[in-house]
Amino acid sequence: MQCESGAHSVREVLPVRARMAARLAMGLFAALAMSSRAQDLPRTQAQALAYEQADRMPTTSFYDTPSPLPPGNPGQLIRS
Repeated sequence: MQCESGAHSVREVLPVRARMAARLAMGLFAALAMSSRAQDLPRTQAQALAYEQADRMPTTSFYDTPSPLPPGNPGQLIRS
């Protein structure tokens, strides 16, 4: 069966075994990629805290509460 452009569909070009082999290869690749990440997980609470500390973003003065607070209505943004 041909499309309007004359190109054949993938199902016609690749035999069933080749498609199954391609799906198996993609599944194995995905499983391998996930298993390598599992080794990087912390094994103790101390390791987890160290990872959290290393990944923490620096706090900036934007998050400091101004003193005294500027006048405004409840829910109004102090700064943007």
